[in-house]
Amino acid sequence: TMGCLYPDRIFLGVGTGEALNEIATGYEGEWPEFKERYARLRESVRLMRELWLGDRVDFEGEYYKTKGASIYDVPEGGIPVYIAA
Repeated sequence: TMGCLYPDRIFLGVGTGEALNEIATGYEGEWPEFKERYARLRESVRLMRELWLGDRVDFEGEYYKTKGASIYDVPEGGIPVYIAA
């Protein structure tokens, strides 16, 4: 929605996360190694970019799966994604 309301003024910054941030939220599970966190991040960005095209998306990834998923507000041209480790 923000990408539609403010075209060319929105970007998304994402990263693989770190256990220190998650522990503060009460997370008690085993934290995945960097390789898995990076693979999850890449796959999620790929899925977001497909959704930003405006079509219904059937996605069968290693970590994420969708069937006929879509978003209501499709930003023209997508949203720039900045990735940090």
